[in-house]
Amino acid sequence: MFWSIGGASNVQLYEAELEKLKNFDAAAFDWVKRAPSPKSWCKAFFPPHTKYNMLTNNLCETFNSHILGARELSIIGMLEAIRKMLMDRIEKRVEWMRKYDGPVGPTIKELIQENIKLSSSWKTIANRDNGFQLRALGRA
Repeated sequence: MFWSIGGASNVQLYEAELEKLKNFDAAAFDWVKRAPSPKSWCKAFFPPHTKYNMLTNNLCETFNSHILGARELSIIGMLEAIRKMLMDRIEKRVEWMRKYDGPVGPTIKELIQENIKLSSSWKTIANRDNGFQLRALGRA
């Protein structure tokens, strides 16, 4: 029953699963309600957007394809081959970044430029209480 609560994909399903638990075992229901916020353990409360610009599974598949040859070695040999591969990768990136001129990396720079473009159609209006309001330009 706990898995169905944590795996609920929306708030209504989460509440329905909680109600089932309450009917089954009131003490368990009380324990769940005293638990930390469901934002940290229930799918229904996870943010819908991704936090990073990569999929974890894609990263794992790429890594596995790079270590195929090393996987046939003994454990020490495999770890040594992976270590060398990672060191070479890091060195290539360091060399590439040494040639790059700018205070932030190119991916961050692209994100900043995109946000500047998106925010250029908004106007900030301050109020006396150290707050502000955003208004789309061209709208009353």
